[in-house]
Amino acid sequence: MTEERPQPDDIEVEEAFRAIAQPLPSSLPPAAFSRRVMTAVRRAPLPAGRQKLRSPRRAIAGLAGAAAAAGVVIVVWMTGLLQALIAQIFLVAVQVGILAIRSVSVVLDVWRFIDRFAQVLTTVLSSPEMLSVVGAAAVLSVLSVAALAHLVSSSQPLTQRESIKW
Repeated sequence: MTEERPQPDDIEVEEAFRAIAQPLPSSLPPAAFSRRVMTAVRRAPLPAGRQKLRSPRRAIAGLAGAAAAAGVVIVVWMTGLLQALIAQIFLVAVQVGILAIRSVSVVLDVWRFIDRFAQVLTTVLSSPEMLSVVGAAAVLSVLSVAALAHLVSSSQPLTQRESIKW
């Protein structure tokens, strides 16, 4: 590293500065000077675009709160309560994952069943003989439902008072 050597102009400037600074008092500021200055700064109106100074108490309170929370977590961890809680949360997450996998498996099985059923139904109904049998069964079903409805409606209707009696 190269050291800067004072230039002749620098030496003259320093001597002039020392000559000016020597007569100044070298005493310390009065007690509580900095506190009074900071109080005055906090009370002074702020220029546009400047934010208020943060309170040092707020930072200390935040640190104390964080230390207290860390202490509580350590105590709970040491007693085993937190470990059991974390284990329980992990167990629930694993169970939910397994349930999701099983649900997907069941859905796939249902789709396979629907696909197989549709294939069988298509194969059966594609032959003219089976289509005529299914058509005849459908016609017989409709006729039997119509006959049952006619039979029920042709019986003697009950009046409202008779239907309420027990």
